[in-house]
Amino acid sequence: MYERRLYARTYAQRHANGCDYTLDIDGHSYKTQLMDISRGGANFRLLDMPTYNLTGKEGSVKDDFFDHKYLMGVSYTVVWSQFNELGISFLKPLAEHTGALSYYSSYRP
Repeated sequence: MYERRLYARTYAQRHANGCDYTLDIDGHSYKTQLMDISRGGANFRLLDMPTYNLTGKEGSVKDDFFDHKYLMGVSYTVVWSQFNELGISFLKPLAEHTGALSYYSSYRP
């Protein structure tokens, strides 16, 4: 099977008290949990159900509830959405030196 990802995916094991981010998509705010992340994009679970398909919409990270604000203000395009999950592609890949990928994958009880 063809793998379309350019960057390795890191599954999120660290969460910020149940709500990780508020994403602004097409003028609407959505509370989310991070499922996985790579330098090129991320997969989120929406805590509020969208009223319409978000695929193709642009947005940015409005609130970052983690100790380190790696994604605050990052812009993206929604590349797929289904029910309460969506995948985004960052407009600019995350820098390798941010430490974001190891931060999200480290488990915190």
